[in-house]
Parts: sequence; structure tokens; C-alpha cells
Amino acid sequence: AAFGLEWLHQVVAPRRIGEDLVQRNREPVAIELSARRGGMFGGWLARYLAHPALLPAPFWKREFGIAAQDERGADQHAALARITAADLQRFFDTYYAPSGMTLVIVSGAPREALQPVLDATFATLPWRPVPEPRDSARLRSAETRLFQYRAGSSTRISVRYRIAGMDGLDQLRLAFIEDLLRYRLMERLRRGADKSIYSISTATTMR
Repeated sequence: AAFGLEWLHQVVAPRRIGEDLVQRNREPVAIELSARRGGMFGGWLARYLAHPALLPAPFWKREFGIAAQDERGADQHAALARITAADLQRFFDTYYAPSGMTLVIVSGAPREALQPVLDATFATLPWRPVPEPRDSARLRSAETRLFQYRAGSSTRISVRYRIAGMDGLDQLRLAFIEDLLRYRLMERLRRGADKSIYSISTATTMR
């Protein structure tokens, strides 16, 4: 438990982010995102086909007026290359504020045994206010579904639904559906006799 606290403190402790750190992590992040460098013709064609004037409004923009990942462009490799150390430093300094964090310790260790570690780690973090919240999202359209196909190093289909005015019973139903898809359907589609997908995932975003 003490080691875990010390390690987590190193993650959130104030630091200076240099360009060498950014360069070392570009390739691992590109691999994680399956972001590949496009050729001159392929990159130009992707930017042309992904021009905002040629595409319908993405889900979050259409439903809530929020600019989400869908608007960041088709060339992920080029977008990743544009991120600088100053960008990451600004993000870290803005959002890694202790006043916006909650530390939860799940351990059998008694509090008095961990208190000295907390005093030497998290208690030393300088206090900073969290940024002001942005305007809350507002419903903009009556549409409720989006089907999206993506082709790249892998092929994906994404299905999204907007559910307005949910109550506790609706949330319970959604939790049941998520578990059903994540476990029962995953076993059949990924590990069954006739495999058809690599993975399936479900998530609920509350706004």
C-alpha cells in the first residue's frame, strides 16, 4: 500500500514536461491509436474526404453542441505530431490540481500506518483551484441514434444512442444491458465456434 501511494504521487506531482519526454512517447501513443503515417496522396485524399463541408455533423456536435474527438481530423498521426511539450504542460498544470482529485485507498493497512506516507507525498502537493466548468451541454436535435463505420488497420462499427430523462430504473436497465453485451455476447462473438469480432464494449456517459 505504501509503495502504491508513493508511485501514484509521482504520477500527479508537479513536474516540468520537456520535449524529450514528448518525443519518447509519440511512438507508443501512435501504436495505441493505430495512427499510421499517410503518404502524400493518401494524406491529401483523407483531408479532402474528411472536410467538414462534406460530412454530416458528428454525434456529440449534433446532439449536444460539443466538439468531441470526431472533429479532430482523419490524420491522427499528423495530429499527434503537432502536440508539443507546452501543450502537455498547460494541460497538466490546469487539470492535475489536488482540489479536483479524490484519493481513495482500498487496503487492509491501518490508517496510522499509512499516514506518514501520505504526509510525505500527497500532503505536499501545492493547492490550486480547479478550472471553472464549461457551459453544460444542451440537447440540440430530436435524433437519438448514430451508426458509424471506420476503416483503418482495423474495422469498427460504433452505435450510439441518446436517452433523455433517465430515471433510476432506466439506469438499472442500462447496467444490465452493458453486462449482458460485455460478457454473454462477447463470449459468443469473440470466443465462440464462429468468431466474428475481435472485441465488443459498451459504455454509458452521463451528462
